[in-house]
Amino acid sequence: MKIITNLLKKAESVEGRYIEALNKKEEMLLGLHVELAEKEVMLKDLRKMKVLGDISEEHFAVEEAEVEAIRKKVLDAQKEVQLIQEYKTEDVKAVIEELEADKQKLIQTKQKELRAIQTELAEAKKQYFQALIEASDKYNKLVKPERKLDTLKVQLGLQKQVYTADASESLSLIHTASGGSIPLTVAPNEVYDALVYNRIDSTLKRHLEGK
Repeated sequence: MKIITNLLKKAESVEGRYIEALNKKEEMLLGLHVELAEKEVMLKDLRKMKVLGDISEEHFAVEEAEVEAIRKKVLDAQKEVQLIQEYKTEDVKAVIEELEADKQKLIQTKQKELRAIQTELAEAKKQYFQALIEASDKYNKLVKPERKLDTLKVQLGLQKQVYTADASESLSLIHTASGGSIPLTVAPNEVYDALVYNRIDSTLKRHLEGK
């Protein structure tokens, strides 16, 4: 996995350098376009002046050569922009090919680490159920006298049934100081929020923090 991570970092670094170079070149190209547009307007005016005899052929030729030089810079910069894009694609593609070559290793490593994560969750699930069992035992001991009394009343015909709630009913939620309640069982949407958004129910957190 470390090799794969390093290759991914390499790909990001290569792409980042080319993007930086591309941004600089495109900024320069934009400046050249502005300069060329201004010079072409000026050259048009100079051409009129040359026709009218206000400036010499030599003067006009110097200015025209300067405009041509800027045009050449624009073309060269455009070619460089294209080359940068091509080189970026080539170099990033080369790194991707390295990644593809190690793809099988990546899959094997991923499966191994995924299995380890799943095992951790399975262990956590086991511990959760163990906590439920321990809570049930504590609850049953707590209500044992009350339940025995109810049973005796039923046997004597003093009441129709045992009214003492079982652990599932009494331990399914907890009442908060604000008058609300928090489920003590885990709902599918809570699992989804934790796995996808790293989010724990805010009411539960506030209750446990005493807020």
